[in-house]
Amino acid sequence: PTLPDSGGQGLRPTSSFYLCRMSGPTQRAKALADHFYREILRVERAPDATPEGRAAALYHLFELVLEEAVREERLQFTTAFSRLAYVCYRYRVDRPGRRLLHAFRKEGHPADPTPPERKCAIGLPALCTAVAAVFEVPPPEELRRILPKESPLPPTEARVRGFVREMRFVALELRPESEELLGYAEDDPEEVLRVKYNRPDRNEHFTPSIQLLERVFGFPALLNLLDVEVDEAGCLHPQAFILEPDYLLDVSAVSECFQGPVAEPLLYVLSKFLPYRVNIHLLRGKIANFFLDEALSEPNLRFEEVFARTFRLAPLPFARLKDHEVRELQNELRSHFQNLKEVIARHLPEAEIAPQDCLLEPAFFSPRYGLQGRLDLFHQKGGRAAIVELKSGRPFRANRYGIGASHFIQTLLYDLLVRSVHLEKLDVACYILYSGFSDSPLRWAPKVQAQQHEALVLRNALAAQERALARLFVTQEGWPLCRRWLQRFQPGRFPHLQGFSKRNVEAVHRVLSGLSTLEQKYFCAFVGFVAREQQLAKLGAPGSDQNNGLAALWLDQPAQKAERFDLLSHLEVREIRVREAEPLLRLSRSPQTERLANFRPGDIAVLYPMDAPAPPVLHSQIFKCTLIEINATEVVVCLRSRQFNQRIFEEKPLWNLEHDMMDTGFLAMSRGLYALAAAPKDRRD
Repeated sequence: PTLPDSGGQGLRPTSSFYLCRMSGPTQRAKALADHFYREILRVERAPDATPEGRAAALYHLFELVLEEAVREERLQFTTAFSRLAYVCYRYRVDRPGRRLLHAFRKEGHPADPTPPERKCAIGLPALCTAVAAVFEVPPPEELRRILPKESPLPPTEARVRGFVREMRFVALELRPESEELLGYAEDDPEEVLRVKYNRPDRNEHFTPSIQLLERVFGFPALLNLLDVEVDEAGCLHPQAFILEPDYLLDVSAVSECFQGPVAEPLLYVLSKFLPYRVNIHLLRGKIANFFLDEALSEPNLRFEEVFARTFRLAPLPFARLKDHEVRELQNELRSHFQNLKEVIARHLPEAEIAPQDCLLEPAFFSPRYGLQGRLDLFHQKGGRAAIVELKSGRPFRANRYGIGASHFIQTLLYDLLVRSVHLEKLDVACYILYSGFSDSPLRWAPKVQAQQHEALVLRNALAAQERALARLFVTQEGWPLCRRWLQRFQPGRFPHLQGFSKRNVEAVHRVLSGLSTLEQKYFCAFVGFVAREQQLAKLGAPGSDQNNGLAALWLDQPAQKAERFDLLSHLEVREIRVREAEPLLRLSRSPQTERLANFRPGDIAVLYPMDAPAPPVLHSQIFKCTLIEINATEVVVCLRSRQFNQRIFEEKPLWNLEHDMMDTGFLAMSRGLYALAAAPKDRRD
């Protein structure tokens, strides 16, 4: 549109929080600014608009301005905070302006309980500040007349110096010369913070993560800063950095990379491609877990009874075994079963773990560490808890506690996971249960913080691997990047790998290097596509009309979820049948339960109690389940694992049900691509 003459400097606002930089707007920026200012005036002058309607309209315009501000960069932001933090940094918004914008981001959201009159009072100047900063065009005279002369926010108090347990932080710039990151904190986005890294005896071991941040992720980037010390100059000294914390990685995926003297992230990538073949060792492990569940549920169970049930677990692998192999497996499993019964009867009580107080396979989410996991056995009573992880094989490279390296790392990460969920209020003891040993089968795994941090550094490396995979063949010109990625599989780069890990690297290299250029391009293109799809499923898509994927479980407010019909809340336990072979839970709808929530029989879901600290999905154990039946009055779910301890369902009155997502579908796609690459040439053709 043709814009009227602005009148020169006469329209420049007198208050600094309305305009943050003026270096000359483009014609497109002038047109967009004029459009947004007209929309603001239209909202303010609407004769029949209610305060609620005006507040919602202002917030919608606010989101559109932020989206326009980052449109050309094509950056994906998980949260509104990270998007706004980047906009403030990109357009040099001063401290009063940043404070105003972030106040409206938090209080102005339709799901926030702030009174609508207050939202409007903050929203009008905040929106004008955003438009003026992004498009470098001051508000028109008719709009300036209705703007408040001073900021609607009260004066700020002095910042507290000391210690911060956890801080969500948007890094915007790296300064290698001073070894610091610049950015904003989510809880206090009023000033640029300086975060020191590579500090000896503090966070030096996370320096590789900072290098990945610059090389792979780029800026802006969302981090979690853990156990932060604040010095007298206001500089932050975290003990740990978690990259892209809302992208949760499985604890088992991280621990499996600790197979040799050096943790190797490539093993994580290999596990995406190599086919899953049920051999006798995997079959034995699956049956041992089944034995543990059954023996806990039925203490007087005999081996002959339970072994007959194992055929239903994996009928095809059993059918492939020869008769003598079945008999050998049966004899071996008999000893595992007897060892497990001995552990339940004697070793668990000696460790002050009451079997009747245990839960089977509860799951936990922790964006504090960027981890998720499902435990084999979890015991909690009062302020004490115990984690028991079952292993049917023998420990590889056992440490001083008689525990294999990868198994030990797994317990350390589970320790972090459980402490995070319970806000560090639990005294947690971790154990590995080796069912194949009659001598000391239950082995204590003490907490070793140095190794926990090593595992978190590797977790960051795996998050970087996922981001790198998502960049494969984003454009037609992506082939050089793919060639460099394919060269990473050369066995000579990994002299520290031994045994089956070394053989796996050699096998993948042999398959991929034997492909033609066209086949390699096809492979890389679809590996990248699958990785991007998985990233969308976990983190969602940018934009005001999109949700945050799986991360919406903790990032979105209940009102937002209800608005998208993604939440069944205030469910009341009506019938508990979790001890049966098919563990069912019947829940009745209450008057507060959303009537139009979008759930269907067959959906996978997570079930968790409502009475935990907000967000409850992060501060309580969750139960993975499948929706069996749903109608106007009740919901029936089937838990993944039967529970002989049903106390939690009796004590917790109200429950939430939300959609879940599983990585197995994406894993199947990646393995299908590798199956194509490994097929004979005539089939590939």
